[in-house]
Parts: sequence; structure tokens; C-alpha cells
Amino acid sequence: MDFLSINIETTGLDPAKDHVLQLVAVPFRTSDAGGRLWWGEQDISFEALVVPKEPVSASLQVLSMHSNLWKRMHGAEMELERVKSMEDSNHFIQREIIGGRTIVICHKDKLFLLFSRWLEKNYPKSINAAKFNVCGKNFGMFDYQFLLKCDERFKGLFKRRFLDPAQWFVRLEDDELPSMDECIIRVEPKFSEYMSPQPSVFDCLWVARATGWLFVLGHYSQAYKAEKAKKAKRKKRK
Repeated sequence: MDFLSINIETTGLDPAKDHVLQLVAVPFRTSDAGGRLWWGEQDISFEALVVPKEPVSASLQVLSMHSNLWKRMHGAEMELERVKSMEDSNHFIQREIIGGRTIVICHKDKLFLLFSRWLEKNYPKSINAAKFNVCGKNFGMFDYQFLLKCDERFKGLFKRRFLDPAQWFVRLEDDELPSMDECIIRVEPKFSEYMSPQPSVFDCLWVARATGWLFVLGHYSQAYKAEKAKKAKRKKRK
């Protein structure tokens, strides 16, 4: 099954008044353990730095959580202003990084256009982007609402329900949904030695890995049930 792992960063928690600062998307297929990326070893991903047209404010908590992102946003804003001053400017910047990464700098009114173009360009012609499932921690209640606020056309990009891997790895003693890092550690304890604070691209990769494990574990569970049913039939015959 094919997925898009999507993560956004915002100035706050309210789509009505807060703003999207960053959108990251990583495609993957769950045919391999851990959700291997579709294009093998290539680092295929989309990242958009969304520059607000007007000055925005954010809480101290958001500022402390995303200090590095705010620095990048300041540089992105300066770059975008320089490009917009040129004649025949498209009012956005797009860079193709060696290995498959696409990075764009734009205002929110260009976000849907650039994201949908990336889907059309990078996916095989036999695959319709609208058939992709989207996964991410709390995507439906948070990220998706912000994307719709940016552009209602995001509603037509994705079919089916959204998958939140954190809901599948929750335990009775948890007070809240586990992070993606914790989800992976629960099935890959040795993976904890590679964990460190990561930007949004790596957040998407952790979601992909956790989602991949859901299908691996589900496959083993079904195989176990099938084998158990076979043994029960053999006993009846005896």
C-alpha cells in the first residue's frame, strides 16, 4: 500500500488564527519492513517554507520548539522578497536537491499549486496521486485542518481515511498518544540509540517507519491466525 507521510509546523494550534510555516511530505510503500521509501535509496521528499504575507506572532513555547525553523524562515523571507522584486517573477522559489529532495519557498496561496505539481512530477504515471493514503500523528485533527485553511483544494488530493500510527501503539498506562520515536522503540528497542531531536523531514520518516511496522505486525498476526485455524482443522479430522 502506498502512503504519504505529511507533517506541518505552525505558529500555534488554532487554524482560524494561526499560520502554516512548513509543510513536509515523504512518500513510501509498506511492502517492506519499516516502510521503505518508494524509490529505493533516494531521499524523495517535499519541503515548503510558507512565508506569511503579514507579520505573525507565536507563543514562547512555539518559538522555543522551533528556534531553528524561525531562523530558516527569516532567511526564506529575505530570499522571497528579493525574487519578487525581479521582473517576470513567479513569486516563489523552487530548488531540486541532488537525491530527490524538493524545497520551495512561497506564500500560502502558492502552496497547493507547488505541492500538487510535485506529486504529478514525481509519481509514476500509472499512479493517481488522489489514491494515496496520508499518515501522520494527529493529521486529521490538526495538519489537515490547517491545509484546508490554506486552500480548500487539498480536500480533493487525498482519498480514504487518514492513518495515525500512534493510535496503534498506545498502551493502557499511557496518558496520551506516544510520539513516533516511542512507537518505533516499542517494536525496535535498539533503534533508540539513533534517536535525536530531528527536523520535520525526519519526523515524516519516523511516521513512515512506524506505519510500515503496523503492516508487518499485521501480516504476522494474520499468518499466525491462519496457521492456528489449520491446526484446529487437523485436530477435528483426527
